[in-house]
Amino acid sequence: NKTFSATFPEGFAWECLEVFSVPPNVLFKWRHFGPYSGTFTDKNGKQYKGNGEMFNLIGLCLAKVNEKLVIESLDIYYNPEDMIKPLVSTLVDTSQATLGADEGDSKTAGAGECQPGASNCSVM
Repeated sequence: NKTFSATFPEGFAWECLEVFSVPPNVLFKWRHFGPYSGTFTDKNGKQYKGNGEMFNLIGLCLAKVNEKLVIESLDIYYNPEDMIKPLVSTLVDTSQATLGADEGDSKTAGAGECQPGASNCSVM
């Protein structure tokens, strides 16, 4: 898709690392990887430039297959923070930077942002 083509212009490969179970419920560990040398644009339109470092995302997948080994469903698991955090490390236009965390992230909210239980918070 366009997002990953712009973010990983040199390619964003996928590989199966380890298989834990056999059909019909095949559980395996996977990795998506590639040099982060492009530009990532977040949902708010902010752009972040990669520095060429290798990006690695590891997850699990449960593939349910039928008797002909045709995939009937895929359940994919990964930590979204492991994916997003490296992509948003270098903001291209620093005038777009915000103080504190992303709105709605109560774990690291800065002064004046939404806090858990706050009555003036429209996000929570």
